[in-house]
Amino acid sequence: MRIYLEQYSGKIIFFILSISLFLGFYLNEDSSGGASSGDFNTTWYYVLNLKEDLFFHYTHWQNIHLPLHYIIISIINSFLAEQYHVRFFYCIISILVPFLFYLNLKIKFPEINKNLLLVFASTLFILPTFRYTAIWTNVQITANIFFLLSIYFYLKWDERKINTFDKNLIFQILFMTLATYTRQDYVIFYLYFMITYLKKIKFKMFLLLSILVLFLLLPGLIFVYEQSSVLSGIKFTSKFQNSLIVNSSIMSFYLIPIFLCFFLNDLSKLKQNIKFITIAFILFSILIFIFSNSFNYNYKLGGGFILKLSMLLFDNFILFFISSALGFVALAYLAKKNINNFIIIFLLLFGYSASWIFQKYFEPMFIFIFFLLIQSQISFNFLKSYKNILLIYAYFVIYLASAIVNAMLQITQQF
Repeated sequence: MRIYLEQYSGKIIFFILSISLFLGFYLNEDSSGGASSGDFNTTWYYVLNLKEDLFFHYTHWQNIHLPLHYIIISIINSFLAEQYHVRFFYCIISILVPFLFYLNLKIKFPEINKNLLLVFASTLFILPTFRYTAIWTNVQITANIFFLLSIYFYLKWDERKINTFDKNLIFQILFMTLATYTRQDYVIFYLYFMITYLKKIKFKMFLLLSILVLFLLLPGLIFVYEQSSVLSGIKFTSKFQNSLIVNSSIMSFYLIPIFLCFFLNDLSKLKQNIKFITIAFILFSILIFIFSNSFNYNYKLGGGFILKLSMLLFDNFILFFISSALGFVALAYLAKKNINNFIIIFLLLFGYSASWIFQKYFEPMFIFIFFLLIQSQISFNFLKSYKNILLIYAYFVIYLASAIVNAMLQITQQF
């Protein structure tokens, strides 16, 4: 019996958590506090109009996102007339996200037991953002599907160790384009991949690739130029100190338990890096102290889980600032490993610079980035242990429970 459970635990957990998602759908679960369901009801207007006129967006578009997601939903709506049925069908499709994550993990970590990888990939089912975006037919699920397909073909291309212009590279660029046409902020990863290709393929091939990229992106550039709403709805800010502190804090939420497992599993690693960790923490603490003097972020509008928790428990930003310093230390540790890590971390820190930054921007996207694109022994060591994965399950279950309770009682909206 024990051997059977160990062999099939991944499939069993994946199935059970899939059922929990459908239960959440039946209960209209929305741990965003009503924001996700409200967004669905508001944007349904675009879906209905696109179903009647596919070119509706050229003259009447007022949404901050590019229209690809809504075009896809309008096509589904042509076959499934009822709004409820469209949502349920999309909820089923959303299961592709953890499954595609699993397929990517198999390529990235061929040495690790596949069952373990499936168990870990299934943690996505208990992330609040994944659940409410799946249940409420959100643009983010569509973007995640395209993004994971893009990474899949990138990993297939990189796996061959033959740096040529092949079908895997073309598919990677194609799905990256579709992800960008779903959520325009994914363009920062386009930049990452292009920098990577510039380093890995011959310059002549890179020029051909650049022409393909320009051809694929041109319709989107024209659309953004003609429809100012796509950019006007995004509140950019020149206060980089706000964005840097918030972004590092949000990413620390996912990195802290993983780094804890890494160092506690092998204390010699902690001893080897204690000097770097200590110096980095002191330096980043000083930096955050300087930034904090001009930090005037409206914590009622986003900011991430730890910021909300800091205000709820202590009525100040102390816990939030500590998490930000720890986040910078963890990111610096990863960035010093190689230039690719540095590039993608730099893009994540500076690419999301807005007056309002929400945790949903990074969830589960940052998990994909950390385990699939960032090169580090930490991810490998974490995934090979059942104990580590069970710990992250407990961590995310508490996170989900707190999000649901907060949505029901509207706790953070009261301060």
